[in-house]
Amino acid sequence: MSNTWLIGREELSNEQVRAVELDTDQHKVIFGSAGSGKTIVLLHRAKYLCDSYNIPKDKFKIFVFNNVLKSYIKSALNLLGLPEDSVMTFDNWCTDFYKRFINSRLPRPDRGIDYAKIRKDCLEYIKKNNSQLSLFKNIFLYEFILVDEGQDLDNTSFQLMKIISKHVTVCMDNKQRIYENGSNEKDITNTLGVRKRNISFLETFRVSPFIADLAAELIENKEEKSQFIRQCKIEQSEKQTPLLYYASDYEDEKRKLLDVIRTRQIKGDRIAILFHYNKHVYGYAKGLKEEGFDIEVPKESHSNDYIPVDFNSDRPKILTYHSAKGLTFDTVIMPQLIKRNFFNRGEDEIKRLLFVGITRATKWVYLSSYVNYHLSILKSFSSLAVQGCLTIQQANGSISQDEYIKTDDPDILDIL
Repeated sequence: MSNTWLIGREELSNEQVRAVELDTDQHKVIFGSAGSGKTIVLLHRAKYLCDSYNIPKDKFKIFVFNNVLKSYIKSALNLLGLPEDSVMTFDNWCTDFYKRFINSRLPRPDRGIDYAKIRKDCLEYIKKNNSQLSLFKNIFLYEFILVDEGQDLDNTSFQLMKIISKHVTVCMDNKQRIYENGSNEKDITNTLGVRKRNISFLETFRVSPFIADLAAELIENKEEKSQFIRQCKIEQSEKQTPLLYYASDYEDEKRKLLDVIRTRQIKGDRIAILFHYNKHVYGYAKGLKEEGFDIEVPKESHSNDYIPVDFNSDRPKILTYHSAKGLTFDTVIMPQLIKRNFFNRGEDEIKRLLFVGITRATKWVYLSSYVNYHLSILKSFSSLAVQGCLTIQQANGSISQDEYIKTDDPDILDIL
């Protein structure tokens, strides 16, 4: 397969094949850490179930939480002969149902659409009219539903899916739950009537050891942290330690950022640049465009001046942490890790956001902040520099904030 991220079935591990071929007698919950191939397994499972049970192409759905992950999955569907309209966000499905059966006008209490109310109203309507479900089963009743990043959906979502589909398979990872109204493993298994998770992937296939060590520093539970590190089975072909850079100011950070992007492009990497807020996504998109870079951003009503995200291209993608969930890139760049950009987030939430960002990478991670305004959480990475698992640079040429780390400031090309 020529797609940049979907591997062929012949390349799946025995554990992954077992997940693909799980029966449909009961609902299933598959648990796996970042890099364990959950999305890949989900697509191959869709193909397997369609072929094994002769399921028509309009009788199944792959549900995700956001449009970027939807585009990511769509980029590979043709390789398995699956229709593009088989993948959609669950909220899109709910709004379609709401407008068709409940009210053509969507609830908008403030400026945005009230998706939580839409989900709740859809559930109440279906429960109330369950005896008449046959009236719309040709459109809305499915043989199976597959859910990626299930921890991002609320309990109402799974109650709905259990009614509209004969079978539901959910892939999830508690460590990547970054939405307040999401679900944990117990919520999902209880709602679907599953006693426990059916499969836990024990190997992390795409995260290099250095990236795994970096991400593990953000896991509080010692047992989970050790397990996450042990899961990494990739052999590092070349030493590419992640780089944490403390800039003197905005201009210094920008200079370093441009150098990093150019160097990783020369290496032929697929690059993601991640920010906390959309305003930074489009602000930096404008700045990089002015510097001569061809970049891509999520398609929004105000982004007509930029190239929309295309996962079959090698242009750098600029995304938020939330929209990057479930995706994979060779290099992940995380600038602007400064206090004011996370002022309304607690430490645990910041850790989860950074964990999600770091684990999008397969080869290399670059983080940058300011010497005097960096997130306090970044200090926890200092021990990795001592172990040779992370390079820390400062604008003044020293390698670390900690005086006990003594080394010369290497050239950027050596680091990258």
